[in-house]
Amino acid sequence: MARGKKRGVIGRAAKQIAGSKAFAVFVGFVASLYVRIAYYTTRWRWIGREHLAQANADPRSYIGAVWHGRLAPIAMLRPRGRRAVALASAARDGEMIAQTMRFLRAETVRGSSRDPKKPDRDRGGSAAVAPLIAELRAKAIVVITPDGPRGPIMRVKPGVAVISASAEAPVLPVAYAVRRAKLFNSWDRFMLPWPFNRGVFVFGPLIEPAPAHDPAAIEARRQEIEAALYETTRRADEAIGRLTPPQGEPLDLSDARPELENAAP
Repeated sequence: MARGKKRGVIGRAAKQIAGSKAFAVFVGFVASLYVRIAYYTTRWRWIGREHLAQANADPRSYIGAVWHGRLAPIAMLRPRGRRAVALASAARDGEMIAQTMRFLRAETVRGSSRDPKKPDRDRGGSAAVAPLIAELRAKAIVVITPDGPRGPIMRVKPGVAVISASAEAPVLPVAYAVRRAKLFNSWDRFMLPWPFNRGVFVFGPLIEPAPAHDPAAIEARRQEIEAALYETTRRADEAIGRLTPPQGEPLDLSDARPELENAAP
């Protein structure tokens, strides 16, 4: 077999394996194990914990809003006795996230916002709205990354405000930062915490839902959620000595503290 043809066969086989359900389950198990180790070996500081307590004591359920790049340990915050449901991308990598969440005892609803470069292609986001509203009405906690799955970074899309209004569920802004982490060179600057670390969780005040049939109020609430979530993230980064990426832009690493970027344990 010619070398080029052999490489082609191997490449197709590797792609098939990477796209299989078994591979997603394997990645999900390893990722969930890593998240647990990193979470339990980190010394955490909590800021605004009274807002989390208020949300968990509210007879309504709530939406936990967290940036796509700060998602890693959020499933560990699920209170005992409460179901947690996360919105995961309908794309192939969304299956790996779904499996990770399953091993962390959280559930997922699959769907993504439209790609702005392909406005006519529905990625399942519209179909995911109704199940998320139903989960909130059933008292499950719903976790949404409002800038995902394609960005721009730290810019809130309308979906979270629409779901909040339709389900009459408040939004809890959540952010975390750690001293030592791997920052990926991706649109969201995904933060992967190293084990044996020092970190901080920050929770913002609950944001009440807008009236369901008032588009102007829903847009105002979207802007409020975006501002609150960015401020929550800025406070988390400031508490640990990190720079917060500019909204809508990747972080310029030339301005970052070199001892923090991608710092190993």
